[in-house]
Amino acid sequence: MAPAATVKGGITTVINGIEDSERFADCAIVRVASHVDGSRVRKAFVAMTGLGRAAGLLLGRRFDLVYLHTGDNPSPSRKYLFFRLAGLCGVNTVIHWHAASFMEQYPKLSGFWRRRIKRMLTAAGQVVCLSESWRDDLLKLAPAACVTVLPNAVRLPLLNDGRRPTTALRLTFLGLIGPRKGIWDLLESLKRLREAGFAVRLSVGGNGEVEKLAAEIERLGLAEAVDYLGWISAEERDRLLRVTDVYVLPSYGEGLPMSVLEAMSYAIPVVATTVGGLPELIVDGVNGFLVEPGDVDALTARLAELTLDASLRQDMGRSARQTVEAGYELDKYCIRLRQVLGQAAQNEMQGGLRNAAYKC
Repeated sequence: MAPAATVKGGITTVINGIEDSERFADCAIVRVASHVDGSRVRKAFVAMTGLGRAAGLLLGRRFDLVYLHTGDNPSPSRKYLFFRLAGLCGVNTVIHWHAASFMEQYPKLSGFWRRRIKRMLTAAGQVVCLSESWRDDLLKLAPAACVTVLPNAVRLPLLNDGRRPTTALRLTFLGLIGPRKGIWDLLESLKRLREAGFAVRLSVGGNGEVEKLAAEIERLGLAEAVDYLGWISAEERDRLLRVTDVYVLPSYGEGLPMSVLEAMSYAIPVVATTVGGLPELIVDGVNGFLVEPGDVDALTARLAELTLDASLRQDMGRSARQTVEAGYELDKYCIRLRQVLGQAAQNEMQGGLRNAAYKC
């Protein structure tokens, strides 16, 4: 149970990579859409029809496991319904937790939903999360939960000769346009760099608050320095990364963003923030730079440092690629995920079904 394959974002990228992997070629995977992009009415309709389809599938044939992917609220609330359905049908669940802002959202939920989400985490056969810091957070909510850390991963692209355009340093930002991803801080930093005489350009790809983005670009006098590309395809993303010098994601909340891993796989140094799993991925000063969320002064200083030092960019980019090769490559990820899912399914066959027996 997951977002539809057409939904924009990193969760879809992760799931599509799993479905396409040869490591799961012998598995009968049935994807049930529980979320789509669009209006609230359309989202509610897809969630309810997805629940009905899941009920028909679980009642009509034998499944070893229900694999739930959940993002920020209200996704955990939707997935609770699927979780309960699986329990009633006697099928174990694995919950893959992608919810970057959930710890801030959780106190704002009603007591009804806080209790049920805590019970879902506790009763699931396995909870998969993206970083050690997230594991600590989830165990604070549900100390008895079975939580496994499995960072996101990407396919390794073939690299070109490493030469990039030199007329102006090309910065790239990809993601949801809005406050959480830090795009407004990046625009302010770009303005400061340009005023200091640095020849830099920014490419922005993504959806979200597009009208505000245009207004901010105009207000800051950056019309000649920013290229807004809209939501770009995987092929367009790959072409863009091949001509990118520095990838920037000054986010206020993350898990382990796919866009950062993708940039690092192209041997691009990354400037990001100390949120989510990013400190576990980026070694400050080695394969990228980390700054505190909202620290525009530090962000500007790090970008200026990379702009001035081509050898530093090359060394950091090389280290970034090596980091992904060593621990964030998709095939290795799928091997580990197959083990996690297989163990959860095996526990059910041995009578270890948690969610059916747990009173929710």
